[in-house]
Amino acid sequence: MKRLGLALALAGLWGMPALAETPDAKAAILEELGGQHDTAFVAGAYRACLHADGQIDTIIPLFEEAKWRRMEGDDAGQIEFRPPYPADDSVPYSKSDADGVRVTLDPAAGRCTVRSDGLGTHFTREILGYVLMDGKFNVRSADGEGGCQAYALPSGVVAVLTSADPEPACESREHSVLRFSPPHPA
Repeated sequence: MKRLGLALALAGLWGMPALAETPDAKAAILEELGGQHDTAFVAGAYRACLHADGQIDTIIPLFEEAKWRRMEGDDAGQIEFRPPYPADDSVPYSKSDADGVRVTLDPAAGRCTVRSDGLGTHFTREILGYVLMDGKFNVRSADGEGGCQAYALPSGVVAVLTSADPEPACESREHSVLRFSPPHPA
């Protein structure tokens, strides 16, 4: 059932403007961040992290404008954002869907981490593939942490896909973490 839901959600995202196809990248990101299901939230967060290119301060206003809930992070200056709660029962996602997606921004290190408690690594890989399809991101596959899948962008930013387990594994059916890191910490 989750697979059917993902297929339908990706079909809905298919019409979204890709960053390379529109002069207004901000509008494309905001549209996905303001989506109405966890797949759109994750796609919007990936697109924002890619757009930041290691400059995390540039995307904080995007999450705020999309009305994501800002949670104070740790003492190291990290900031956590979660999607907004649904305004009413007519919205096709629940509070648990909104709580299941988290974005942790670390401006000092230039890192952007997207965690999904409802989408496993396989589905996450499909969503990232959709986001990367716009052609702006010429990626090459590489080995990341613990031999897990990594994606190297021309700018030097590397995205590593793992599970959200305390000791991350390369694959998980239930959850995923995608970490975007600059080539050298800022």
